[in-house]
Amino acid sequence: MLTGSARLSQEARERAENVLRQQTKEEQRRSLEGKQKALEAQIEAMRSEFAQEEARISVAAKQDEQRERDLSQDMLEMESFRGGARQGKSGGRNGRVSDEHGS
Repeated sequence: MLTGSARLSQEARERAENVLRQQTKEEQRRSLEGKQKALEAQIEAMRSEFAQEEARISVAAKQDEQRERDLSQDMLEMESFRGGARQGKSGGRNGRVSDEHGS
């Protein structure tokens, strides 16, 4: 057991070590908090980027679907027009075009 000035010196060293440990813990805590905030910011940025990409792909898919519908409609209209043109030319039996001589 220490006495006198040796004891006071030992107590001062122990207090200094405790203060240093507390400071180290606080620095580590602040560092960890900073890293957590940085990680959360990166995650949010990635989520935002993902949402933008998802929206872009969704718009492109809708545009493709509309082009397909338009193309199908155009093809139906062309077939209808062609069929109507054929029917308009036919005048005789069996879908033949009649000539002036009635053959």
